[in-house]
Amino acid sequence: MNKSLTILFVCLLAASTQTFSQSTHPDSVKETAIMDAEKFKLNEANLKRFKSERSKHTSDFFKPTPSTTSNASLLNDSVYVKAFRQAAHKNTRSSTKVKKNSTMGTVGYVAGGVAVVALIFLGLNEI
Repeated sequence: MNKSLTILFVCLLAASTQTFSQSTHPDSVKETAIMDAEKFKLNEANLKRFKSERSKHTSDFFKPTPSTTSNASLLNDSVYVKAFRQAAHKNTRSSTKVKKNSTMGTVGYVAGGVAVVALIFLGLNEI
């Protein structure tokens, strides 16, 4: 009897700690900043300056504004601002690289197509 009550007590204790514990995510502010930064875009003038100067994420180009944040009270949170700037810088830098790489790929694809057509044309002239 004593043994079964002890096992029951241990099982209830384990279940109660799972039931009453609240799962908190310590990086929720950073996740919010990353989600907000996905919508962030530099205007044309700042994008040209960013490309020419290769600015760092600490520059004012990537400063969050009330229009770019989901919650304006987060603008006073240093963790949010730092995470937003890093994510916005990363997104802007990677989007400019993607455009450059896709342009180079398109040029290579077209040049290869022209070369194939030229070889076929030269082959047909031989016949």
